[in-house]
Amino acid sequence: MTKPIQDQSIPTTATAKPAYVPPKITTYTSEEILEQVGPALTCSISPCPADGPP
Repeated sequence: MTKPIQDQSIPTTATAKPAYVPPKITTYTSEEILEQVGPALTCSISPCPADGPP
């Protein structure tokens, strides 16, 4: 005969979960991004494919 499995859950003092707060989503235009970070090098290979054909 086997023994019944005892409840081995971890005791906790929390009684309720905190209220869900959805994340704040902010969108920026290209101009706003350029104002914040300035121009940046977007490629590391030469020639840069983003510059178009040579």
